[in-house]
Amino acid sequence: MMQRTTTQFVGALERALAWRKKELTDLKFTVSDARSQRQPMLLRAALCLLYAHWEGFIRDAATEYIRFVGSQGLLLQDVAINFVALGFRSDIFVAGGSRRFTLHMELVDKVLNDQHRPFAPQWNDAVETGANLDSRRLADILCLVGVDPTAYLSKGHLLDERLLKNRNAVAHGRGLPIEADDYDELHAVVIALIDQFRDDLVQAAISSTYLRPP
Repeated sequence: MMQRTTTQFVGALERALAWRKKELTDLKFTVSDARSQRQPMLLRAALCLLYAHWEGFIRDAATEYIRFVGSQGLLLQDVAINFVALGFRSDIFVAGGSRRFTLHMELVDKVLNDQHRPFAPQWNDAVETGANLDSRRLADILCLVGVDPTAYLSKGHLLDERLLKNRNAVAHGRGLPIEADDYDELHAVVIALIDQFRDDLVQAAISSTYLRPP
């Protein structure tokens, strides 16, 4: 894989974020300007799009970061423990799905003795949202990329109960009423969190926190 620079990585994140924020901002103004009889329909549509961009940016930004780290020409012995786990993920799946002790020993042997292998993750499918990005899956993704989850999970109840749960209800055809004030709050939280995720990943790339501490 060709090495990607920090500048290229940051540019990819900014492009991924810019069009999403523009759509959400444009739709928010459309909802605000709509006549009262059309607003309930537009609020339900806006909620679905808000969730789509929330899940989409978390998935795409995390994937870009893993791709960036994987392009740095590092060995498993060089990278932080979260990326070591990613490097052995397929082996972990095999051993974890079996009660055979020989497979467990093989996994331990690989982890202890194959640290000289290149870190070459399958970055395109490393991030799993399950098409339902709840706080549990979000915590896994944050752990995967080495980002402190505290600020994100402080909004876990809001993300699970008011964004994801209501989005699922609307997406499955329920005529769930969405209040304008509730949507405005969700919009503000989602924008703040995707901005923070962008900032956290950029800082991680600049400060090389993907490297194993000496």
